[in-house]
Amino acid sequence: KEYGLKLAAAVIEEVSVKKKHEGLVKRAKETISKIDLGAVEKSDVIKGYLELYGNVCVKRGKHAVCNLVEIVRQSGKLPTINTVVDSYNLVSIERGLIVGAHDLDNVSGSVRVKIADGSELYVPLGTAQNQAIAPGEYVFADDKAVICRLDVKQGEQTKITDATKNVFLYV
Repeated sequence: KEYGLKLAAAVIEEVSVKKKHEGLVKRAKETISKIDLGAVEKSDVIKGYLELYGNVCVKRGKHAVCNLVEIVRQSGKLPTINTVVDSYNLVSIERGLIVGAHDLDNVSGSVRVKIADGSELYVPLGTAQNQAIAPGEYVFADDKAVICRLDVKQGEQTKITDATKNVFLYV
């Protein structure tokens, strides 16, 4: 079945991940002060993602970018995690696009979008426990594990840290 899922990917080598960068913090602050958060939530891009979720049977009430909007509404700013994550969060809220970034040195083999059969290994970001993946769910997987559940949550094993040197990025 064809869903019109468009994906762009890149490898960025020899990065230097920092806790924060003042230029990035300034740009995020300027962007948040100017952006219409309601328009972001109602954008055609978000509507397209929600339609895709329906087509691929992802039971999800909220889009990842809408989660960022909620954080901004509550705190008045984007979260500060590290320069890679902060950069893609900024792009996500500006453009409505889902961006995934993974430590390439912790990716095993090729990355692909696939339909889970339910036997896959998946450890959600921030946890140490394996979590079940429902058969039929769309996931990003490498040769050993699920690295991200569509746009729901990244896996722990490929998260970006200050030790990351090479990044696998997709939009």
